[in-house]
Amino acid sequence: MENLIQIFNNAIGWSILHSLWQGASIYIILFGIYLIFYDMSSKTKYILAYIAQVIVFACFVFTFNKYIQYSSIPAGQSLISEQEELFLYIAYLQNTSWSIANLFPYIVSLYTLGLIVQITLCIKSYSMLNRIKKTSQAIVPRQWQDLLESMMQKHNISSRIQLLVSDYVTSPITMGVFKPLIIFPAAYINKISLKDTEAILLHEVAHIRRYDYLFNLFSVSIETILFFNPFVWLISRHVKIEREQACDDFVTQSHISPLEYSKTLLHVEVLRQEQASHTAMALSGHNKYNLLHRIKRINNYIMETKYTAFKHQIIAISCTALALLFIAWVNPETEANKMNKNTISTSTFIEETTEVHSPHISTSPAQVLNFSALIDTSKVHLPKKKQKELEKIAKRLETESKDLEKHFESAEWQEKIKNLEAYAKDMEQQFNTPEWREKIAKIERDALNISEKFDTPEWKERIAAIEKNALEVQKHFESPQWKERVKHLEAHAKKMEEHFNSAEWQEHISKIEQNAQKIEKMVNSPEWKQNIQEFADKTAKFTTDQLKRVSDKQRVEADKLRNHNN
Repeated sequence: MENLIQIFNNAIGWSILHSLWQGASIYIILFGIYLIFYDMSSKTKYILAYIAQVIVFACFVFTFNKYIQYSSIPAGQSLISEQEELFLYIAYLQNTSWSIANLFPYIVSLYTLGLIVQITLCIKSYSMLNRIKKTSQAIVPRQWQDLLESMMQKHNISSRIQLLVSDYVTSPITMGVFKPLIIFPAAYINKISLKDTEAILLHEVAHIRRYDYLFNLFSVSIETILFFNPFVWLISRHVKIEREQACDDFVTQSHISPLEYSKTLLHVEVLRQEQASHTAMALSGHNKYNLLHRIKRINNYIMETKYTAFKHQIIAISCTALALLFIAWVNPETEANKMNKNTISTSTFIEETTEVHSPHISTSPAQVLNFSALIDTSKVHLPKKKQKELEKIAKRLETESKDLEKHFESAEWQEKIKNLEAYAKDMEQQFNTPEWREKIAKIERDALNISEKFDTPEWKERIAAIEKNALEVQKHFESPQWKERVKHLEAHAKKMEEHFNSAEWQEHISKIEQNAQKIEKMVNSPEWKQNIQEFADKTAKFTTDQLKRVSDKQRVEADKLRNHNN
């Protein structure tokens, strides 16, 4: 038993230590990919981050399994596999006078304690979500439900999505895999427009289409097991960020503009802060990513121009040229021991600098920088190969600069600048018109009147009366009499339910159904129809005979009356 515990401690201890450098390596690779391919979509970044998280967990499991297998090898059996030489060396270190393995019992104890804490937090979070699910109500406007159904049909979502509202959330959430739920705060019903609702629903539908709830469960499981590894949490942060950005992209790629979606996010955040000040639990407190950064990123799609993209290319090429220049200046010093010293003159002088201010767009022709003059290789004794490389770079930079000049001198660019100036002038004239100023003044007067109305004693007295009535209603619903009445109603309802579910009632219902079937069978039988027909014929004949007797009697009386008159 002690041997098994020691084997387990060694395997867990070494797996924890190796997981740190494994996580660091994978995170550095992921971050490098983000830097190199900075224009990747958020969906691709999310997939890469999630794969990186899974790889870290797989490395942890692989290391643990390897150490378990190594510790289980019988004595006398040697390991000659080249892939396991590292484990042999570690085993040698363990047999030395002092090794970090001596600390493994304490490390494993701390890991077990932390794992218990993490599992407890997960259970608490699950119970909180379960409570929200049970207390949510399906009281939503019909327009919201119609919007959701149209989105499900448009995006081919087969699973039934249920739309609910709850008092326990301060921002919209999505949960469930096979029977997904979208839960809105109850305060949203009368405070957001239909356009805002559509944007929010699109964002949550994107989570459902991507199965983010299911993948998030796996991610949380990895975070729980590898809670000690800071790189796992860093990768998880990228996963959460890119997940939200991918859903934002899904919204902006539909018919909702980035500006409208930004306004929706801002409105939702304002409502969340208002509600968070009145409720004890704010579900959005687990950081659904920074609001300002999301809004800035969403609007980058409409703020970026071809000029900025072209400028980024020029900056990248310039940095590459400077790096090659630095290498070219350093290498001759290292080769000075192999050849005669040459005097390097690097008196490059730039008399004029050009500043670019992004807010101001100049329509004047751009100045073409002569990169060949800046990189004067005639005064520097360099290898011919490097001189040719520098000349190629200089020519390339000069060509790019000329292309940039042509772009700014093109008719399309000049027309665009003129349109912008005309639009700005029209806006300025509109805001300076007397009508607009009168409108602004009216808005200010109305706001002042409303403010004065809310400050009047009558309004304050009315609000106080409303609060008093609300307090009385609350006291009534919290009174023992009301609770006793509700309890009595629940008990009565339970008795009724038991009565309707009892065997006697079921038997009674069964008898009623049998009698109804017999009556139906009798009514549909030929004998019954024949009897009905005979009864109808007899009734008609009897009616005819009675009418005939009455008619004859009236005729006799009429004859008697006529004879009497004569």
